[in-house]
Amino acid sequence: MENIDPLGHSTLETMSFAKWYNDWLLSLIEHYIGKTTLEVGSGIGNFTHLLESRSNVTATDINKDYIRRLKRVRGTKTEAGFGDIEKNSFFFSKRKFDTIICLNVLEHIKNDRKALNNMNSLLKKGGTLILLVPAHGLLLGKFDKELGHYRRYSLGDIKKKLIINRFKIKEITYLNWWGAIGWFIFMKLLNKNYIPKLTVIAFDFLAVIWAICSCDCRENMKIKNKMILSIIIPAYNEQSTITEILTRVKKSRLGKGVEREIIVIDDASTDKTYKIIKKVPGITTLHHKKNKGKGSAVKTGLSRAKGDVILIQDADLEYDPDDYSRLIEPIIKGKVSVVYGSRLKNYPLHLFGKKRTPLLTHYLGNKFLTLITNVLYGDGVTDMETCYKVFKKEVLEGIRINAKRFDFEPEITAKILKAGHKIHEIPIKVKPRGYDEGKKISWKDGFIAVWTLIKFKFVN
Repeated sequence: MENIDPLGHSTLETMSFAKWYNDWLLSLIEHYIGKTTLEVGSGIGNFTHLLESRSNVTATDINKDYIRRLKRVRGTKTEAGFGDIEKNSFFFSKRKFDTIICLNVLEHIKNDRKALNNMNSLLKKGGTLILLVPAHGLLLGKFDKELGHYRRYSLGDIKKKLIINRFKIKEITYLNWWGAIGWFIFMKLLNKNYIPKLTVIAFDFLAVIWAICSCDCRENMKIKNKMILSIIIPAYNEQSTITEILTRVKKSRLGKGVEREIIVIDDASTDKTYKIIKKVPGITTLHHKKNKGKGSAVKTGLSRAKGDVILIQDADLEYDPDDYSRLIEPIIKGKVSVVYGSRLKNYPLHLFGKKRTPLLTHYLGNKFLTLITNVLYGDGVTDMETCYKVFKKEVLEGIRINAKRFDFEPEITAKILKAGHKIHEIPIKVKPRGYDEGKKISWKDGFIAVWTLIKFKFVN
């Protein structure tokens, strides 16, 4: 028999009774979990089974006995095998993941900096590491050492090691203070060399109470520290619609705890657009001296945006700002990071008669471009070219936008999908305008969009 660890195994068995605690822990991190997840140090699978319905999970552990147990219990639901993160040795090869989850494992690794560096190399660009480690060096005792713990961490310790290994920290905090108190009592004062099962059950019950309290605290924090929605509006020769669209944007409902920041970028209009927006109070007005295109205008707006969430709005009246609340709701609730407003999800196609689909060639062109997107990137979107693109600002970390004109739409879509983000779609209704009303996109932009989608499939 190999890799048998009686103390470690019995501890994992005892902790399997902390079901409510694991559920609460999952609720804190699930909005960070991507399509593919590597679990480093899965043990006997106490947390693995919770991930299976949310991601395509690859579970690894250095202890082959644990892996055999996990495979026997989970069957084919989770891919599992040997993995040593310190040596970067795994049963798989040449794979990268959207998410790496490493819960109470790093303290077991002698060279934790090397392990963190290896985790970084296994993440896709824009991927997320979810890390849980034991806190407070003063609590390090005999039982820690018997479990194979080399250390406990302070926030400063772990922050420094993450930064050294090129991680950008999105969130870092102390967690589970009641567990620290229990550890101090049983492992330091009473000098226990095991975790009593009744203690775990009591600990699990406290997790329910703490989850309720922390949920209330998070709701209060959302109200006190209001989320900011940055609405970016590129405009070129829109004097006939700009006043009306800004009025609608200002009046749109966003939901409780959400403030708006309106940024209008005049792209060297030759009409009165810039003169009009300069007189509008409560907005940020930016101006290009030379016409650079929609993509350049959006990039200028992004450079000034202070919001947690970004929304793109055209300056005409095709799109309805009353859709904002539905578009941002999944992001506010932490379910997704990217939302597109789809014109085509429920949009009927009529070739003839009074109900003939307006701008039929544009409808078919959008369908074709969306098909190309799905063939190349495989996400299943229904409207790649939609104006309404909403995303957490952090989604753009590490993404460089090169587009200057209408190629902004395919480029940002391609790079969001390549970064591993899922695009969630909300059906919207639009009122298409014709070229006589100021529509600017042409058939030439369609060919550019196809080339952009193909190009960014292979280069960044």
